[in-house]
Amino acid sequence: MLTKPALGLIIDEDKVKEVAMEGINWSNPNWKNYDGTKAEW
Repeated sequence: MLTKPALGLIIDEDKVKEVAMEGINWSNPNWKNYDGTKAEW
């Protein structure tokens, strides 16, 4: 039986909660093709 996270990751859950409360100012990129039409990213 494993005694540590299987991927070797240790997550600071308190830090995750703290950062989650701050929020992130992020939006999808708005890329355009050469002809001005909207491009998928």
